[in-house]
Amino acid sequence: TFILPRLEAVLAEVVEGRLPFATRVLCSIMRGLTDGPYGILILILAAAMVLSHSLYRSARRHRDRKGFFLWHGDLLLWSLPFVRGFEKRLAMVQVLELLRISLTAGCPVNEAIRGTLKLDVNLFLQKRLQRWLDRVERGEGIAESARRCGLGSALAWAFDSGADTANTPAILELLESHYRSSYVYRVNLTRYILWPVGIVLVGLMVGFVVYAIF
Repeated sequence: TFILPRLEAVLAEVVEGRLPFATRVLCSIMRGLTDGPYGILILILAAAMVLSHSLYRSARRHRDRKGFFLWHGDLLLWSLPFVRGFEKRLAMVQVLELLRISLTAGCPVNEAIRGTLKLDVNLFLQKRLQRWLDRVERGEGIAESARRCGLGSALAWAFDSGADTANTPAILELLESHYRSSYVYRVNLTRYILWPVGIVLVGLMVGFVVYAIF
């Protein structure tokens, strides 16, 4: 806003002919951010993202299941290919843990499934759990209905009628441990990848500005 316009005017007087390509690119970016609408649009977009994230977190805290921001936020998290894996694994850890505790305490399967509907999980996974509960209460097989509702073959295997039902809590505990380990591994791997990539990008940006000026 203050430095680059004056520097550009000075360089235009000193340098004979056109400025170097990198310098012209930097000046074009500067003019687009200060004189054009792009700077305002970037600020508005950044403010909208911060506000939307704040309202989404508030809706999750208050469990506003029918809220506008909660629904659209869960839709976005469930639709993005890379983020969906994190969302599903974290939710399955909670679901499997509650199912295991409920069955160990002697609750019927339908009541155990009904308890998972109160968890703070993604709304689209919650809809699958609701469909699973409806099918079970209509008399359908527990394992087959879980598979048809898109809850995964692993969860269906835990309730397979061909296996010993007494081992279902132990199988759920095994699946819970698997999903938890997978989630932690992916989080750590993403952190280890994104931090160096972010540092390299910031370094390239600063290096470009230094090169364009000098």
